[in-house]
Amino acid sequence: MIATPFPFPIDWEQISNYLLPWYFEGTEWQPASTLEPFYGYAVKAAADTLIMVPPIDANAVPAKAAISSFSAAAEWQLQLVAEIGDFKDQYNFAGVRISDTSDIDRYDYPEPPPIGEYISVYFLGSVNNEHFATDYRNPGEQGYTYTFELNSNIAGEKIIRLLPENLPPDVEWTVVSDETDINHGKEQIHTHKNKTQYNLLVGTADYINNMISDYQTLPTAFALAQNYPNPFNPSTSIRYQLPKTQHVSIRIFNILGQLVTTLLDNELKETGYYQTEWNGNNTIGHRVASGIYLLNLQTEEYNRAIKMVLQK
Repeated sequence: MIATPFPFPIDWEQISNYLLPWYFEGTEWQPASTLEPFYGYAVKAAADTLIMVPPIDANAVPAKAAISSFSAAAEWQLQLVAEIGDFKDQYNFAGVRISDTSDIDRYDYPEPPPIGEYISVYFLGSVNNEHFATDYRNPGEQGYTYTFELNSNIAGEKIIRLLPENLPPDVEWTVVSDETDINHGKEQIHTHKNKTQYNLLVGTADYINNMISDYQTLPTAFALAQNYPNPFNPSTSIRYQLPKTQHVSIRIFNILGQLVTTLLDNELKETGYYQTEWNGNNTIGHRVASGIYLLNLQTEEYNRAIKMVLQK
């Protein structure tokens, strides 16, 4: 933690050209290019570091630092923004710089620690999953994969957006999730999870197409597939998809309309594809008799039933 005791602003470039100061303005950390009088700032240094603050006059006004500026046409970046309500984390950038390396260097700034209620998004380093606000690489590759993580202690829907800057016309990008096997494309990501990971893929069309071959696109409609196998014994698989986050209930009834068991009870599920199993047992764990059963899937906006046949 550092502060300047001088009654005038200090240009941070007069102090260091590789450390980055941050200040907390109540809901998020922001990078600073100027140290204002009597304000507190946080700087992460890998070892004991002497910081000299020169007592010089400065006419600068408070400013939010641009974490990166472009010095050549080959340089580009995508800004990563995460928000929930009034809380936001927007000073996160992935891209390429001519003077950068593939390893952690002075352009890869550590992510500040969370304070109070927070939403934080950061890139994961290659060693011990360190957290970084920036992840820059050297240009010239066919493609790049940037792994980032969302972390928050606030319940509710979080929104993640990516904003490309100076991206060449032959460079494509998309976001995929290994947790859900979904390719989100360039769409905003909506999630209720407090902690989740994604991969930002940037590169040529061939690179992107090759990397997304195992991912599914976002579902555009509600659907409940016929269980498989059907008839079944002893268990069967049930697949369904949601085009938006919904509370989901899955219940099984006998042919008389009596409840046999509940597989999901008003559980919040996000956009995606899901699969669950029924093992042929009732609520108290007893095996049910052969016959026809009805499976009902219900959300706020969707309600469908299918017939299943248990055959011993």
